[in-house]
Amino acid sequence: MNSHKLRVLIELQIAFLFFWLYVPHFICYALIDRRKLNADLDRWKNKTHFKLPHIVLLLYKLHYDAYFRVIFYHRIGPVLKLLVGWYRPGASTFRIPPSLKIGGGLYAPHCYATVLNANSIGENVTVLQCTTLGKKADGRPVIGDNVRLGANVNILGGVNIGDGTIVGAGSVVTKNTPPNSVVAGVPARVIKMKEASS
Repeated sequence: MNSHKLRVLIELQIAFLFFWLYVPHFICYALIDRRKLNADLDRWKNKTHFKLPHIVLLLYKLHYDAYFRVIFYHRIGPVLKLLVGWYRPGASTFRIPPSLKIGGGLYAPHCYATVLNANSIGENVTVLQCTTLGKKADGRPVIGDNVRLGANVNILGGVNIGDGTIVGAGSVVTKNTPPNSVVAGVPARVIKMKEASS
């Protein structure tokens, strides 16, 4: 067994010792439509190197990942968040407005200094640290499905990021991007087109 698997096993055992802290969270999980949250959890499954049931992976992520707790509280809604979020808060540097519509499968592994002030975010989107999706006079960004946003990306205004787009680290996007493109730079430009997956 490699050191990463051993660490995850030890962390899981510790998380089980504190499961009682998350009983209110599990009740919220039972009350909501779990499909999107389960899709979020599925994006994490291969990172643990174990095939864990959703409820066990939820315990693990709630206990160890303050960024994931932000996503969890967004998924359960503002009322339930008020009831259970106060004693186990999420990361204060990761902001998601309550009005934001996010598809399932959001993967945000270490979203320090990240603000997702978009109109909508599609399914299976990856967001890395120091990313800002910001509002301008012409609106807020719309992020398509299967988009990957690198570190320190700024997407500003009412732009559409096409499905399957990769936005390179440090880019500033102020114009629409076509589907299956790779964009980078300040201001961002299309530097490559990917082949659409069937």
